[in-house]
Amino acid sequence: ASRVGFLGLGSMGGAIARRIAAQSSAASLKLTVYDVNPSSASKFDSVAKSSQELFDNSDVVLTCLPNSDIVRDVLTSNEIKPNTVVVDLTSGDPSKSFAMSEELKAKNVTYLDMPVSGGPAGSEAGNLTAMASGDPEVYASKVEGIAKLFSKKVEHVGPKPGSGHAVKAINNTLNMMNLLSASEGLIALNKAGIDTKKALDIINESSGRSLQSTVRIPDEIMSGRYNYGFQLGLMMKDVNTGTKFVSDQLDGQGLVLDDEFASLVESLTALSGPDSDYTEAVKSLEVVNQSAVHGIWVGEPVIDDIEDDESGASSSSSPLPLVLPSTTELLVCDMAGTTVDEQGLVYITLHSTMNDHGLDVPWEDMHVWHGAEKIAVIEHFVRSRFQGKDEDKIIAAKNACFKDFVKNIEKAYFEADVLKLIDPGLPEHFNELRSRGVKIGLNTGYPIKIQEAIIEKLNMREFIDGYVSAEQVGGRPNPWMIHRLMLDFKVNHVLKVAKAGDSVADIGEGQSAGVGINIGVLSGADSKETLMNAGAGFILNSVMDVKIGDMAE
Repeated sequence: ASRVGFLGLGSMGGAIARRIAAQSSAASLKLTVYDVNPSSASKFDSVAKSSQELFDNSDVVLTCLPNSDIVRDVLTSNEIKPNTVVVDLTSGDPSKSFAMSEELKAKNVTYLDMPVSGGPAGSEAGNLTAMASGDPEVYASKVEGIAKLFSKKVEHVGPKPGSGHAVKAINNTLNMMNLLSASEGLIALNKAGIDTKKALDIINESSGRSLQSTVRIPDEIMSGRYNYGFQLGLMMKDVNTGTKFVSDQLDGQGLVLDDEFASLVESLTALSGPDSDYTEAVKSLEVVNQSAVHGIWVGEPVIDDIEDDESGASSSSSPLPLVLPSTTELLVCDMAGTTVDEQGLVYITLHSTMNDHGLDVPWEDMHVWHGAEKIAVIEHFVRSRFQGKDEDKIIAAKNACFKDFVKNIEKAYFEADVLKLIDPGLPEHFNELRSRGVKIGLNTGYPIKIQEAIIEKLNMREFIDGYVSAEQVGGRPNPWMIHRLMLDFKVNHVLKVAKAGDSVADIGEGQSAGVGINIGVLSGADSKETLMNAGAGFILNSVMDVKIGDMAE
């Protein structure tokens, strides 16, 4: 009987090995397995005590491991006897596969790559598609028969090792692109009020259908199951491999399967978690767009031990931190109430200045203007009180009121010496984020003159990277301040941006920009309920609860 070894008994490898074991007698082969986790091998009849023992007692060794680097570590750390055939089922890197084949050839060991498609369920049922490459004679005489024990379709795609891995990488890149593009289309249709189950039925009877639209979206996403059985981190690895392969073959850059798509998948992986099912990337698309593939989007705000007291303030002193995705490159923070404690003076001063100019603004009308550009607030109330007046008089009244507001807020802030940071530890906290690759940008509805004066007074240049005022580019809820900071710091995707603020306007700004993480903080103007209703993705006591990496430990 042919001696076959199987190394790597994860969700895919274990299912394939069980399929081979069930047919080993009929196929006249003896199967021995090995995994670093002994419990994975407990139900097999022949289990090697080590990977070396497996290689010593096998003529053909199948590997099914997380990536090519791990495969190489296994192959180089064991003495592999001449004439052994290594068949790599891993979704690997084509260039690394070819390099391994050359190294093994020098030892008279034949390497073939034969990745598979079809998932754990296909493995158990023997319905996989296998794509092999390498020596065609060795494949035909020693590998094809084994492959047919667990695959319904087996193709030898070429004599150069790594070709099978290239096909698999492109397949999975297309898989992910089809899933995300179909889901985004359905999210947009749902947001427009269109029944997406009916829309999907139409698409699946039309030219836009794919396996993702016909099977994955109905079975995993619309059902809420999200349990196909393939980790998002592994899919990200395959997409990176696929887009790199395209770039290598097409003189440096694909036009569709490009670095931007790989970056998107990396960001969605960071948001959803690499161990989550790959279909859960769609959840992150829903969060970013605040709309579901089907039905009503209810959001997933994270509220950690935070309760409002009667005033709307947080009564918790130690919420769990929000750990930013490792792909985050920019944290945009509001100033008053988020990074600067000015005791609400900006709204008190704005309110009193407008009333000094005869605008008679009730205090309760100020609430909706939290976080807005101050001159825009003044213009709103001037126009509402001066209806029917000459445009020149309206502009003159607005400018006069704004001039006095700037004078009054300067006096309130700088003569009384009331300004302080939202937390004494903010400089150290922001510099720790910066040391881990996150740029810190401040934005505000203040005039640029006031913004810069506050930054200077509180020595904020020592722990931020930049700032922008609504006076320069336009105010909230428009996304332009965030876009300006992205341009300044060369951040190429909004999913790499987190926004933190204490007002409804801040949340609206994050939504307009489409940031990956939209954070409401309870250190300033608005309450938890108000921020949640505005669509905040996360609610925290303060910006001090924003962490990255092991800062949360």
